[in-house]
Amino acid sequence: GPAAEGAVHAPAGLPLRLSSRPPLDWSALRRFFATRAIDGIESVGAQSWWRALHIGSTPVVVAIRAGGPDHLQIELHSDTLAILPPLLARLRQVFDLGAVPLAVGAALGSDPQLAPLLAERQGLRVPGGWGGFELAVRALLGQQISVPAALRLVGLLVERLGARLPDELARISGLRCCFPTAASVADADLSFLPMPRARQQALQALARAGC
Repeated sequence: GPAAEGAVHAPAGLPLRLSSRPPLDWSALRRFFATRAIDGIESVGAQSWWRALHIGSTPVVVAIRAGGPDHLQIELHSDTLAILPPLLARLRQVFDLGAVPLAVGAALGSDPQLAPLLAERQGLRVPGGWGGFELAVRALLGQQISVPAALRLVGLLVERLGARLPDELARISGLRCCFPTAASVADADLSFLPMPRARQQALQALARAGC
């Protein structure tokens, strides 16, 4: 398991606090991402979610944990802090931390059908994605199949074409690589993916458009 679950003894990363307007339903976010976690680049445990990604050309590993009704706790592992502004912006988008729950409740709470749902699920957020190319690939590979089947396809793509993490980041997190770039997919032989040739060609066209 990842370091967050105590299996790996590693130096602590940089602790960060991501503020949000309360309430914040971390449990719902964690459940959503846990069912969609891609093997090798992310691991969702009972207490934390580890994720590997590139910010520009820099590999980064983050651990996200519940902080409280108004923030998340982040543990950052990177060899440079130059990536901090774009990383924080990405994290805020992934977890919808710019949402204003009280305003949402005020706007929708007068509806008799929505009001009890809002009361039951206070602080519910809209989960985001780590990047446009990753979102598009997930959508394309997930067409007309189940979420577990789509994850198997994405996992094969990641394992074959994802850039390997530096040894230290891999040791700290228990992860192996980052999501493939569009350039790495654009001219790759995708015959290892067990799906129709037309879908392989669509994935290649998507990657070339994103280069």
